[in-house]
Amino acid sequence: MNHKEKSREQLIKELAELHKKIALVEASEKELERKNTELSEREERYRLLFENTPSGYQSMNEHGQIIEANTAWLNLLGYSKSEVIGRRFADFITKEYQESFEDIFLGFKKAGEIHDQEFEMIRKDGAHVRFSFNGKIHLDASGKFKQTHCFLHDVTELKRTRKVMDFQKAEQMFRERILSKILNTFDLDERLETILDEVTAFVNVEFSGIFLEKQEIVILHTYRGLSPRLRSHLLYFPVSKVPDWLRKSGILRTKLDQEDGIPDFLKKEGIQSMISITLSIPASGDNPADEWLGNILLADRSYDAFTKMEIEALQRISSQVALAIDHSRIYRQATQRLIRLETLHEIDRAIIQQLNLKDILHVVLDRVPKELGADAVAISLMDGEPGRPEVFIMRLPNGTMIEKKAFILTESLLHWFVERKETVIIYDLAEDPRLQMHHEEIRSQRLSSYLGVPLVAKEKTIGILHILTREPMMFQEENVNFFRTLAGQVAIAIENVRLYGEERHHAKELEKKVTDLKDMAITLEKSRERLIEAHRIARMGNWNWDILENRMQISEDIFDHFDEKFENFDGTYEGALNYVHPEDRKLVEMSFNEALYDNGILDVQHRIVLADGREMTVHQRARVLLDDTGKPIKMNGTVQDITKSKELERLAIQQEKMISLGRVASGIAHKIRNPLSGINIILDAVKENLKEVEEVEELIDEAKAATGKISAVIKKVLDFARPVTPRMNLIDINETIRVALSSSEADLQQSGIVLESDLESDLPEIYADRQLLEQVVLNLISNATEAMEEIPVEKKIFIASCKERTHVVIKVCDSGHGIYPDERERVFEPFYTKKRGGSGIGLSICRRIIQDHAGTISINDSDLGGAEFTIRIPIERRTFNR
Repeated sequence: MNHKEKSREQLIKELAELHKKIALVEASEKELERKNTELSEREERYRLLFENTPSGYQSMNEHGQIIEANTAWLNLLGYSKSEVIGRRFADFITKEYQESFEDIFLGFKKAGEIHDQEFEMIRKDGAHVRFSFNGKIHLDASGKFKQTHCFLHDVTELKRTRKVMDFQKAEQMFRERILSKILNTFDLDERLETILDEVTAFVNVEFSGIFLEKQEIVILHTYRGLSPRLRSHLLYFPVSKVPDWLRKSGILRTKLDQEDGIPDFLKKEGIQSMISITLSIPASGDNPADEWLGNILLADRSYDAFTKMEIEALQRISSQVALAIDHSRIYRQATQRLIRLETLHEIDRAIIQQLNLKDILHVVLDRVPKELGADAVAISLMDGEPGRPEVFIMRLPNGTMIEKKAFILTESLLHWFVERKETVIIYDLAEDPRLQMHHEEIRSQRLSSYLGVPLVAKEKTIGILHILTREPMMFQEENVNFFRTLAGQVAIAIENVRLYGEERHHAKELEKKVTDLKDMAITLEKSRERLIEAHRIARMGNWNWDILENRMQISEDIFDHFDEKFENFDGTYEGALNYVHPEDRKLVEMSFNEALYDNGILDVQHRIVLADGREMTVHQRARVLLDDTGKPIKMNGTVQDITKSKELERLAIQQEKMISLGRVASGIAHKIRNPLSGINIILDAVKENLKEVEEVEELIDEAKAATGKISAVIKKVLDFARPVTPRMNLIDINETIRVALSSSEADLQQSGIVLESDLESDLPEIYADRQLLEQVVLNLISNATEAMEEIPVEKKIFIASCKERTHVVIKVCDSGHGIYPDERERVFEPFYTKKRGGSGIGLSICRRIIQDHAGTISINDSDLGGAEFTIRIPIERRTFNR
């Protein structure tokens, strides 16, 4: 085959091959067309699936821009596709999640997938919706980032459901916790503290308080986070003036720059939201309406504080909390009523047994219970200035007793006590300046509320009972009445003790003036016995009168005091009047009527006639109790036998006469002294002229010795009657003691007495009369020497000096027979002595000298077995006590 023919064959072959290839291409094209058709159909199905899937789908590029979003995604957020494509995904999430989006997206690209990542997204209408994302990274053929495929699911409802369930669980735990705690105690304060702590923690607020209604007053009983300024606005409200934002249950929100809404004094603390939860108990008995107890007030500086669920939870538990508070309130009332009755009984029984004013005050302060609000108690007694009280004694909240002026009452406050004789209540001492506390220990106690009750005796205010509390308190009427009754008891006891003290003082003065008058000794002794008998504390009994039933009961001790069985007493008011002296009956009836229908207080003195004809004078005091309408229903009182007191008034006149006799005795001493000098001169002359007669000379010496003793006694009497005014200079007390010891040393050695001393060095100098103090020390040494004359044991005198705070102290001790306790006060009385030949004036002069130095001298048992005389002289110069 030639080349030409081969080319043709080749051409045909190639043409056949080409034709074959064309056929293959056509077949391939048909297959490709088929596959394209199939792919288009598949893409259409995927597109329809992508567009119609209920789950939101989005795709982002590597920069976080949205390149695709399906209809479900757009519908969930309310946007159109044109508003979404090309924008960053971060533009559609809240600021809270925008800050962390970049880190989350980087982690997504690195891991290649993401699961259950939550974002809070912003709908086009501004609403916030929470979604959970799951996605994977799609890579191209080269393994590089191409796009993301993410599906999102709306978990808002799921979150809300979980939130509700979590809150319900927290609420259940809150209810169980608060109910279990309040059931562990009946104490009202403890329950209120628990309730407020749990409620405050449950809603997580800054300010809270519980208000309770007490006798037409709504009081802030317990609080958290309230400043003193804020408390001053919220402390209490009259029931009729309780503001709506407190009384009504609900929430109140006000921006700080807005007017109205939350009160300005609360907004000044930054408060923008507050809720009030009403506390009430179900209606019962004749009352058709629920009983309102008070409200819980909760406040916060955040405007968005308090959720609806929190408010509803608090309202659900409020009824149980109110019942717990009401039960505790009833329990407290019953407990306090019992405490009041027991306390009054104990104090009354205790104070009537006391003869000492200080003991009475200690009994009262010790036994006034804190349960009634008395964290601190004080009693003021009126001093020399009319109407000016001096705090005599006070019990601090920690139990410490102080006996110095602790606070000052302003004139306006004194007017209520002294002139009007009325009780005063101050709810906030920090805001009310009428009671000014000035001692550091008082200020440190941070006392808050105050109750003052006048002590009234014989229509005159003799003092004030002060009750102070650490926490703000609205005193209950029952407690106020208790303290009024207590004040009446205290006033009676104080007046009786004062009367007794005055009478005893008069008796002592009389005894001092006439002891050495022998011709009056028998009369004086009888008078003293009568006075001691007359000066016993007036006996007292109790009575109460049920006015509506006209039934009067009297205590058993009245029978004993009056030595009367009262067999004819029928237990009525009229029956009691039958015992009143006919001449006093009108006065008694008028006094009872005035108490019943005017001032409510009975205070009358009158005579009674007993069955055997005896007459007695009694003093009756009583208080009228009224019902809610002001009608008198009961009267409680005391009756006191003052027959002896009336008798003592008569004896007082006789005492003055005896005092005058004492002055006459001093004049007699003067008149005796001059003739006595003449007698001594005559005796000297007789002795000179009869020197040779030995017996006459001895008799004259004995006569002169006797006149000398009389002169010495007269000199001591006149020394006591004419005291020397001290010449005060700065002196070294140790040097004065050494001079006295040096003067006595020889006599002590001769008497076989060992003298020891311990004088403290570096004692401060004091203002004193050196000679007079030397005279006191010498006199005490002389008395000690005489006290040891007949003792068989070693005779010893010990003298010491030292400094005790603001005083220099001198002690003189001996080993003698000592001085009995009941004689330690009497040995300082003029003319009282048990020594043979003693005048009984030496120790009286010593006491007067020490008192002129503003000091004191006292007697105790010494470690040596005898007496110990202790002298205290102030270092600071003071006014004489003469």
